[in-house]
Amino acid sequence: AITPDFDWDEKLHGSSVAFWIIVEDVDSEVILHHEHFVLKQRFRSD
Repeated sequence: AITPDFDWDEKLHGSSVAFWIIVEDVDSEVILHHEHFVLKQRFRSD
């Protein structure tokens, strides 16, 4: 699960916030997975 750890400010964030999710190996040498993730305001506390 991805849980936001910030207070939503509609003036700053609008209706959504985009993030890159990056999974690296234990040594942080190789990216194992990456994806673009959009958190919509209406789902922020689900």
